[in-house]
Amino acid sequence: MPFTATRLQSARQLRHAAQRRTELRQAWLFSECSNRDLDAIAAFAVPVDVEAGRVLTGEGQRARECLVVVNGHANVTRRGGVIGQVGPGFVIGMLGLVRGAPARETIAAETDMHVLVVSYQDVHAFCAGGRARAVQHRLDIVAQEQDRLAQDACDPALLAQWGL
Repeated sequence: MPFTATRLQSARQLRHAAQRRTELRQAWLFSECSNRDLDAIAAFAVPVDVEAGRVLTGEGQRARECLVVVNGHANVTRRGGVIGQVGPGFVIGMLGLVRGAPARETIAAETDMHVLVVSYQDVHAFCAGGRARAVQHRLDIVAQEQDRLAQDACDPALLAQWGL
């Protein structure tokens, strides 16, 4: 009997790990990670359900984590005007992750959402440990585009994809 219970628990853990990998992989930031790296990231990603109407990040506020949108949609506003919408696969807080900069927009859940919360500290420690080269490479690309944005020479399609 204990063997069967252990086997069932292991099967559930494998399904859970596979689901979390799929959820993380849909985000551009993590899409090129190996399964091993995704499993490690999933270990410090916290799943959170968000009710419609909740503000996820406020314009000018500094955050300590990024949010990977698994399902649901949120409206993006800047200076009170709606400028877009984000949904599954979007990473909220990418600019803060790269530069430690305050949010440039307010993002509020339009629908009920499910997100994975990943702290900046965990991502940076993970990358500093030599793991997740794909994540570090993507963060470097975002930093370069941010620099180009400051010089007015950026690719608008990339910026829209990253939420910058």
